[in-house]
Amino acid sequence: MKFYKSFGFKLVCFFSVTFFFQNKINGQQYFETSGTLVVGAKCSDGAILIADSRVSVVLSNHSPDSPAAYFDKMPKIYIEKKIAFGTRGTRSTGEIDYAALVISNYKTCQSYGDLDTVVNCLIALNKASNSFNTFRNNFTFFMSAFSGKTELILTDNRSTFTFLAGFYGTSQDFKRFVELENKVVFDSLNRSQYTCQKASNLLQNFMRLYIKKNKLDWHIGGPFSVLKVTPTNKFIWLQNDFTKNNIPPNEIMPRIKSGKLQVTYTWPGAEQELLRSR
Repeated sequence: MKFYKSFGFKLVCFFSVTFFFQNKINGQQYFETSGTLVVGAKCSDGAILIADSRVSVVLSNHSPDSPAAYFDKMPKIYIEKKIAFGTRGTRSTGEIDYAALVISNYKTCQSYGDLDTVVNCLIALNKASNSFNTFRNNFTFFMSAFSGKTELILTDNRSTFTFLAGFYGTSQDFKRFVELENKVVFDSLNRSQYTCQKASNLLQNFMRLYIKKNKLDWHIGGPFSVLKVTPTNKFIWLQNDFTKNNIPPNEIMPRIKSGKLQVTYTWPGAEQELLRSR
């Protein structure tokens, strides 16, 4: 996830493997950063989305690999009526939030009879948005079964990929990582042979291992959210619905300063430096 703030009041946030939020206050800059890893998978009894929940804070005079602090339990998966989605890319411009944009445009697209048509409708409306240049590189999983079959689609706002089976992650090397770690389990996941609960357990273990081996702990982590859709289009949170925890980007630093948002500091003096940056 990345947050970026340009001059003035526009705030841009990015869900990517590094999610940073740059702000400028009293002549000093800071970054708020979070890595985002979202995984989508088809399974024998439906489909699932899994996402981490970590947001980390990186000061502009420090390396992005050395965050001053982090906090968890932020939502990265959303449900809107008959569809669900999880995204990596731009989260907000400060004037419009990406999730809010998708939800707003869904009102126009919801009458279509299959998820592929809905997603292509959403892409077209996103492109017409004044914020499209901000959101153009988003990777978004869409999931539903409202057409009578379980559907899982990954889009980059230019083209779409529909899962017939298997799994993918918003980090392009995640699938290859799983294959190298355990080819037998990889093949079973890739053929959607596991139940959603079993697939969720296995994929979360691989996600934690991926984070650890790539030393991404300060950027990707926290409790994972897991959302399942059944063949009858019923959404079930298998793990951690954090949607009520959403914090607008411009409220993060004020909440840290006031003590309303508890964070974990990662090195000596980080708290003092972070508060001085304001």
